Amino acid sequence: MKQKPCTRMDGPLVQGFFIKERSGMSDSLFQLEKVGFQANGNQILQDISFTVNKGEVIVFSGPSGSGKSTLLKLIGTLLSPTSGKIYYRGTDLQKIDPVEYRKEVSYFFQNTSLFDETVQENLSFPARIREEGFDRERAKKLLERVQIPETYLSKEVKELSGGEKQRVALVRNLMYQPKSVAPG
Repeated sequence: MKQKPCTRMDGPLVQGFFIKERSGMSDSLFQLEKVGFQANGNQILQDISFTVNKGEVIVFSGPSGSGKSTLLKLIGTLLSPTSGKIYYRGTDLQKIDPVEYRKEVSYFFQNTSLFDETVQENLSFPARIREEGFDRERAKKLLERVQIPETYLSKEVKELSGGEKQRVALVRNLMYQPKSVAPG
């Protein structure tokens, strides 16, 4: 069954999924202008336009296949739009160095993408790619917030349950304190 493409409509509805919650301040973080995405001849997103301001929280909800993950992958630069423009802090995403962008924006995958190493090695990855030291205290505090004991730092990832892996992946995304997190 072919999905109808998502299009911007009047009000907070984007066909296929809703922007459920908008709260926060008014400093533009992301701006999408007539964004579209096509794959294998199927129009998945069409004419999506909205702004996400600094401090604002938005929630996309809708049925499977409606384009929510595709939209987040576009914002996370895992895909490129086939039409329209996406701006981050007023600059076209196409003109931003991906390495610099990922220092500020973190994409959180639906399926965990941990390395087959220890929890600590996974949590230290954001610091390693930025050539910084591992902040063990921050790791301990974040693990505590997701109800994982400090002793798990030495545990191998293959020993974790699915839910524990998801929480460790979330903590890894938050270790560097990104300015934005896009859950997929």
